Amino acid sequence: MQAGTLRRGATAVAAAAATIVAAAVMAGPASAHHVGDVDCGDFRYQEDAQAHLIAHPGDPDRLDDDGDGQACESLPRRPTSPPAPTTPPPCGVQGAIADRWNQLGAAAGVLGRNTTCELTAARDDGRYTDFEGGSIYWSARSGAWEVRGAIEDRWSQVGSETSWLAFPVTGELALHGGAFERFQGGSVYWSPATGAQAVRGLIRDKWGTVGWEAGFLGYPTTTEAVLPGGAFNHFQGGSVYWSPRHGAHVVRGAIRDAWQQQGWETGRLGYPTSDEHDVPGGRRSDFEGGSITWTPDRGAVVTYTA
Repeated sequence: MQAGTLRRGATAVAAAAATIVAAAVMAGPASAHHVGDVDCGDFRYQEDAQAHLIAHPGDPDRLDDDGDGQACESLPRRPTSPPAPTTPPPCGVQGAIADRWNQLGAAAGVLGRNTTCELTAARDDGRYTDFEGGSIYWSARSGAWEVRGAIEDRWSQVGSETSWLAFPVTGELALHGGAFERFQGGSVYWSPATGAQAVRGLIRDKWGTVGWEAGFLGYPTTTEAVLPGGAFNHFQGGSVYWSPRHGAHVVRGAIRDAWQQQGWETGRLGYPTSDEHDVPGGRRSDFEGGSITWTPDRGAVVTYTA
C-alpha cells in the first residue's frame, strides 16, 4: 500500500471520530464533556434531564435515583404557555325580555339590537337588558316592559327601579300631544313643551279627577317635589299641593298667583284645604290660614282668619 493512501485513510478516520465527539457534546448540556460528567444540576427543567436519560440507555449519569424511569424529579417542570384567551360567545336576549322585544319588532323595532347581556337589576330579583334604543326591565310582579327616550331619562334621574317609581308596568303609550308610561309607584308623562315629569300618589289621583293631560291642568311641568310638611307638582294650567292633614288640592290662575305672593305654603295662608270652588260672583280657594276669592271686578282678594 502506498503512503498517500495510508494518509488519506487516517484522515478519514480522524474526521469521523471528530463528528461523533461533536454530536455527543451537542446532545448533552453545555457543561458536560462526556457521559458520566452530567448530573441534575446541569439541567434547568426536568423535561431536559428526561430527554438526556432517554438518549443514554442504562442511565450512565445516574439521573434516575429511584429507578422509576423519571430523571431529576426535583427539577421544575418547563412552564407551559397560557391558553389563548377565548372570546365569549355573543349573548342573546332571553325569556320574558325576549318576548317583549319580539313584540316590539326585535332588532328592526324601536329598541334595535341588544347592547348588553341580561343583567341583574338592583332590587326584587329583577332583570334587564339594554338596547340601542332603550332598555327592557323585568320583575316577577311587574312583568317585562321597555323604557326609552326622555321617559327613561327621567326615570333614571329619580333612581330607576330603586326609586319610588320602581319597575315599569306598561310600555310607552302615546297620547294626544305626548306620551306616558306607568310604573309601580307612579307615572312619567312627556310632551315636547314640558319634557318628561313624574307624578304619583294623591297628586296624580287629583290630577286624574280633573281630566289628566286633557283637562285644564294639562301636562306636568315638574316632577313631584317634596316640601316641609307636603309635596307638589306644577302643571301647565296650575298646581296640585298635598299635605297629610288636608290631602291634595288644585290651585290655579289668579288665586294661585295671589297665594304665591303670600309665600306659597310657607306664608300666612299655609297649605290649601280645598279645590277652587264657586262662590257668589266668583271663585274661591280655602287655605289653612284664610282664603283667596276671585271676582271679575276685584280680582283675587286674600282674607285671613283671625
